[in-house]
Amino acid sequence: MNKLSNKLSNESFPKTIDVLNSSPVYDASSKKDKINLIRKLLKEKDAKIIAHYYTHADVQEVAEITGGNVSDSLEMAKFGANQSSKMLIVAGVRFMGETAKILNPEKKILMPTLEAECSLDLNCPAPELLEFSKK
Repeated sequence: MNKLSNKLSNESFPKTIDVLNSSPVYDASSKKDKINLIRKLLKEKDAKIIAHYYTHADVQEVAEITGGNVSDSLEMAKFGANQSSKMLIVAGVRFMGETAKILNPEKKILMPTLEAECSLDLNCPAPELLEFSKK
């Protein structure tokens, strides 16, 4: 086992919420009302929802039916950069929100949580990546 593998096997990662078991269940009428409210608020705030494939199916559904986007992180970034909306709601891990802000400094970027992390991102410290890239 190399030095990096050894390091990774000893790492502990932030726990993510058990989304499937913690999400509320809505009846069809209530769900429709909530979607209509979200649609209204998105229009009022001139906002789009950008969701990663790994988000809950309800989040993906709302993003799609309100003119947002569901995709991988690269397509999320491209979609956000091509929007005229003043606000982007990024449902994904922290670096996806950071990327949206870098590409759209004039837009307000919101995220449901800043605690969603990517284990690949966490285990790629910039100084180590820089050193590796010099080899």
